[in-house]
Amino acid sequence: MRVLFGPEIIEKFVSEAKDIILDNAKHQDNIAIVGIKTGGFFLAKRIYERLKSETEQKNINFFFGSIDITFWRDDLTRNPHPIVKGTEMNFPVDDAKIYLIDDVIYTGRTVRAALSEIFEFGRPKEVRLFTLINRVGRELPIHPDFFSAHLKVSDDEIVEVMLKEKGAEKDRVLILEKGKKI
Repeated sequence: MRVLFGPEIIEKFVSEAKDIILDNAKHQDNIAIVGIKTGGFFLAKRIYERLKSETEQKNINFFFGSIDITFWRDDLTRNPHPIVKGTEMNFPVDDAKIYLIDDVIYTGRTVRAALSEIFEFGRPKEVRLFTLINRVGRELPIHPDFFSAHLKVSDDEIVEVMLKEKGAEKDRVLILEKGKKI
């Protein structure tokens, strides 16, 4: 196990993502922050809470949503008992500008599944992808619009984002050997 970085970089990602979204929100009134469950959900929630607190006086409204990609996974048949966490898209998706948030992008398959789920709810005007970690190894032509760290790790390692909301003692990003527990 290696600690890649701690809460400072995660905090910087949340802060910079909030600033980018706010800078681009001037003339758009249907803006949504959508987190991919579970890691992306917690990062998206942090970004959304910051946006809400900074824009209360500015008359800018943001929506919040979450995506469960379980039924859109291309490997669903490999898991006969999937755990469904539920999608919540309680805003008008048609013509929305959506900021899709995830903790790690690797192959691109999770994002492909998330996009399929989003389009079940309507046709957004635009979808931007923000990820904390951009891991080398894409299998699909999907790339983040914004990320904090670009990583190349071996195929026998995984990147684990530990967040307090997920029960971690503190925020940090770890590199683990596949199959090993913390």
